[in-house]
Amino acid sequence: MTVRLKIVPSVVEHIQPLILNLREEDRLEIYRLGLDPIKALSLSYKGAVWKRTALIDGEVAGMWGLCGTPMSITGQGYLLTSKAATKISPLSFSRIYLNEVETMKKIFPCIENYVDSSYSGAVRLLQIAGFQNKGTVMFNNFPFYRFILEGDI
Repeated sequence: MTVRLKIVPSVVEHIQPLILNLREEDRLEIYRLGLDPIKALSLSYKGAVWKRTALIDGEVAGMWGLCGTPMSITGQGYLLTSKAATKISPLSFSRIYLNEVETMKKIFPCIENYVDSSYSGAVRLLQIAGFQNKGTVMFNNFPFYRFILEGDI
């Protein structure tokens, strides 16, 4: 069975369906940061200078984007996924993300964020995309990795 995948600009109406079907690893990461999932995604969405949503068979499978100020060289990336993301293979998802990271690098030459060290899928995806682990930082007594992708400045 073929799935229909579509990448579209994010709209506020994508937030609720994603939060209702958030993958457990994403939900846990948000809670470990001490945040509420809907507030965390709403703030990221509002602060983003660039944002996208993946729809798989019409379902919100993920939202990602870049926050930061236009005069800065560093953007803060975010990516949250729903259970619908599992309808495509991890390899296909990685290819999509790599393509999106290429676009992100045109907006900010340096991209950074923190990832729950126990979220192995997210850690692996960032490594595949070329992000470098710059060490561990504690948030609410949980270890998070600081990942950075440095391009041409």
